[in-house]
Amino acid sequence: MTDRRRTMIDSLATWAAAADRDWVDPDGDGTFGWYGTGYDNWGVQTNQKYLGAVGALAALTEDDRLARRALAALRFSIRSHRSGGGSCADGKPWGHTWISALGIERMMYGVDLLADRVEPELAAGLDRMLVSEAEWIRTAFHRGRSRGVVGGLWNVSGRNAPESNLWAGALLWRTAQRVPDHPQRPVWEELARTFMINGVSVPADRNDPTMIDGRPVRERFRGANFFDSYALDHHGYLNVGYMIICVSNAAILHFDLKRRGEPAPEALHHHQADLWRVVRPLIAPDGRLLRIGGDSRVRYAYCQEYLLPSLCYAADRLGDPEAIELLDAQLDLIVREQRGNPDGSFYGSRLAELAATSPYYLTRLESDRACALGTALADLDQLEDSGTALRQAQDTAGSWSWIDHDHQAVALRDEHRLASFSWRAFSGTQGLCVPLVDGSLAEWDLNLAPEITVLGDQGEPGRLSRAVTRSRVTEVEGGFVTSGTVVEGVRLSIPEGWTGGDGARTMIAVAALPDGHTMIGIHRTVTADWWVGIGSVKGLHLNVPNDVLNDSRRRYVHAGGTVELEPGAAEQLALGRWVAVDDVLGAVGLWGSGELIMDRSARRRGGPQHSLFVDELCFPHWTGPKHLPPGSVLVEHAFAVLAGCDTATTARFADANPARPADLDGELAGATVTALDGHRYRLLLNLAETPVRPELPAGAVDLAGEPGELGPGEAALYRL
Repeated sequence: MTDRRRTMIDSLATWAAAADRDWVDPDGDGTFGWYGTGYDNWGVQTNQKYLGAVGALAALTEDDRLARRALAALRFSIRSHRSGGGSCADGKPWGHTWISALGIERMMYGVDLLADRVEPELAAGLDRMLVSEAEWIRTAFHRGRSRGVVGGLWNVSGRNAPESNLWAGALLWRTAQRVPDHPQRPVWEELARTFMINGVSVPADRNDPTMIDGRPVRERFRGANFFDSYALDHHGYLNVGYMIICVSNAAILHFDLKRRGEPAPEALHHHQADLWRVVRPLIAPDGRLLRIGGDSRVRYAYCQEYLLPSLCYAADRLGDPEAIELLDAQLDLIVREQRGNPDGSFYGSRLAELAATSPYYLTRLESDRACALGTALADLDQLEDSGTALRQAQDTAGSWSWIDHDHQAVALRDEHRLASFSWRAFSGTQGLCVPLVDGSLAEWDLNLAPEITVLGDQGEPGRLSRAVTRSRVTEVEGGFVTSGTVVEGVRLSIPEGWTGGDGARTMIAVAALPDGHTMIGIHRTVTADWWVGIGSVKGLHLNVPNDVLNDSRRRYVHAGGTVELEPGAAEQLALGRWVAVDDVLGAVGLWGSGELIMDRSARRRGGPQHSLFVDELCFPHWTGPKHLPPGSVLVEHAFAVLAGCDTATTARFADANPARPADLDGELAGATVTALDGHRYRLLLNLAETPVRPELPAGAVDLAGEPGELGPGEAALYRL
């Protein structure tokens, strides 16, 4: 047994023992029960994911007790389905919804591994359930107001359904192979192919003559769910996590069919290799998914988990030689967090507050990690049995750049950093400048964008009400430049009776320099033309996670000394104009906003569910409430962030770029630095509402190759 396999089995076994506390045995005889709440929807799927993980663990370790437990969970899943005549713990049967196929897909690997223990009556019930779901999909599949196979680029259309197209197609195909004598088998198989073609579908598919499974792609095309760049607007923002979910759904059926010796349609793999070429550079060497568009969920949970089977698929089907090394790295993250939980659960300490308020959701997350781990364990057995190379290799993603003008997003990965900026992130605006040597330094919400809290803000849970009014992204050789304008406090309401909006305007310009390390930026926030109430201002807003995934300790070195910080203290620390974090990340104030302030919280605050301790480097930082006169300047500064740089390099950069007065020349704001490649660069942002032609020294080169006027809110990067 390999060390990898032993680690995965030990982790699952430890979790399964901890999960006993959430197991319900209503009859007390061990033959029927459920994990979690047993409710419809995610409650049912939580039990199904538990079933898959425990079933796989039982089969691979020949554990009779766990096998009986998995079969008890299977009985509940079958009896409580609409075809089984029973009900869930909430009194309702489950099934026949747009998402009910997903839980089935995620449990079937465990069921297959226990096939010799599934008695004929239970097997017949399973087939009956599969046929019932397949027939519902065939006759009445709907999502919202849409019916049938759907596709739409934008979430707001109600037709963006890449992952549900994939899992619906997978269930249809799976059922056709398991129940080969059913009269609808040919219909299921053809409909499955159509669903799969419209999983990772792009606009070019509309006219694509490529033959897949006997028909041109264009004949099965129903709508594009991904942009031509393979950007995905799922849940209303640039959603890298759901790009991975789409890979994982293909992975699940791919390995299940391979295990059973059954044929797979070529449509299952449609554009998966193209999608992988985009998401692969967004995985740090330590296994963390770098979500350049942010995340609306618990940190390092749902979508991150399903990277595990996706990596197995990338190794087996897509030929990625580094995929298994990345899996090992992610496995290390899982084990590291689990070992910090005295109860053996996956999230016991970090999500203790969620456990107290929503066992329904917590058990969902626990079962997701177990399911993904169990799936990968079963998949790796097939990789090893088939002789697929599992060679270890250094991360060799190399230099990579990507741009999507629809989402106004740009990203760059080179040897030392992942740099990105998105104007359609979950938090609206989001930048990253992450040292690849430590992916734990990535945290998404409003990163590298001022956090302005206007009194009465009526944003959605976990995010302020903000609106991007204009933006532009441009690639340059070895970097990028982007700029835009954001309205802060779009929706305001104060009890009793006052409403308003548009409390301030933020202008942002950011450039990733061609030196392989540095990002520079300009921020300017000004209140509206009325007396605006401000709750707090956090300029720069460089998030620094400090939780179990980095062993709950950060080391900050600045000109005044060194501090080592563990999470849990609410305080603000003045750090001067530069700081180095853990000898791999630096931040430097170039002009304006005083000194860097570290804002710390006694409670976790990362993400809407507050699932991560996060320190926030601010420039400036102050709290109100304050009512300020019209046109008050809240933030006005330039900064630099250095990824993959040690303390000495950060200090030398600060010395080479000493503090200076505000770089404001009429209607232009600027930031000029001597970068680590020895070149001098100048970033200019037009603050005016009219075009401006900048005056530049002789020999200055516009790196975008677009010399001339800067439009309102536009920025340009020059090499001097």
